[in-house]
Amino acid sequence: MADPRLFRLRVTFRETGRLALLSHLEVARALERSVRRAGLPYAVSQGFSPHMRIAFGAALMYDASGAVVAMGAGASAQKFVGVAARELKSALTYLDQSGGAYAPQEAVPVFMRGCVNVKCQNGVPKLGGAVYVRVAANEALPNAAVGGFEAAEDSTAANTVQLANCQWAGPADAGKVAELRILTMQNA
Repeated sequence: MADPRLFRLRVTFRETGRLALLSHLEVARALERSVRRAGLPYAVSQGFSPHMRIAFGAALMYDASGAVVAMGAGASAQKFVGVAARELKSALTYLDQSGGAYAPQEAVPVFMRGCVNVKCQNGVPKLGGAVYVRVAANEALPNAAVGGFEAAEDSTAANTVQLANCQWAGPADAGKVAELRILTMQNA
């Protein structure tokens, strides 16, 4: 296995036809097998049963109409619903790359409880550590996207909100991917 910091692999696919009948876990395992068969480098988790590190989506909340949307400006920790199973909907065919976004009112798979790998864009995650979501941009952190997860509160406290029902399940890997643990369901 090569150094996982050499490149990032972005897989695009669309769940149509018979593939639409597979669960999210079955699709993720199929993608893992494809990466292994192709001999591409990948990062693995630590522990007794290491598995491929795959980062999923951003923090989600309900808007005024009850639709699930990405957390952003003005969001509070009480509005947190879960983590998107996919950041963007991806296209299956190479020539049809324009279909990479969810349409309005389209269902979005959401992790509401349990553990999911996410990118930590600021701070150093540690076991049991606090989880923050960025709700406003900070010029000092140009790569920290609004709606992204962080392990440290922003220097301007209003720029991040702490999620009381979440904690880090351990440190991040070289690509800043860490396991986020959602302890209890909120706004279900």
